Amino acid sequence: VHPSGIKVIPAALSMSKASTKMKRIRSKLEKLNQLTIVDFPPGFTDNVIALMKASDELLIITTPEKSAVTDAMKSVKVAKSLEKKVLGVVVNRFKNDRFELKPDNIESLCESPVVQVIPEDDRVRKASFSNRPVTEMYPYSPASIAIKQLAAKLIGKKYIPPRFVGIRRILGLK
Repeated sequence: VHPSGIKVIPAALSMSKASTKMKRIRSKLEKLNQLTIVDFPPGFTDNVIALMKASDELLIITTPEKSAVTDAMKSVKVAKSLEKKVLGVVVNRFKNDRFELKPDNIESLCESPVVQVIPEDDRVRKASFSNRPVTEMYPYSPASIAIKQLAAKLIGKKYIPPRFVGIRRILGLK
């Protein structure tokens, strides 16, 4: 159990045994009757397909590079062919420069709404290096705010950032 109260099931580095364990894991997760997020890699191995089949809904995460968006497009198509609900696409590490696709382009290409854009934020790397979530170490950073907004959307709520977030950032208050 993570300090935030989230129950974490770390994935193995190898997906080779995932399909044999998937049914057992799924039955345990269903007993919890809670939101479960499974992070699986891009690509379409048998194990990834098994994870997609075992999921009720999918949220596709991509970065704004062409190759990543191409993978996201394929993920959406496979999910829809499996008759899985795609909640939308999250664009991670968005810089808004001319060398990346814009959210509206990604939405059009993936034929699925972009539900959140998480900006590129150096504090994510700093927090990762410290083995801490960015939302804990830098709660007012742009990426943290976007992640909190996404989390709220996933549970049907609206996240309102604290007042004076910009001033807090300028003053260096995380």
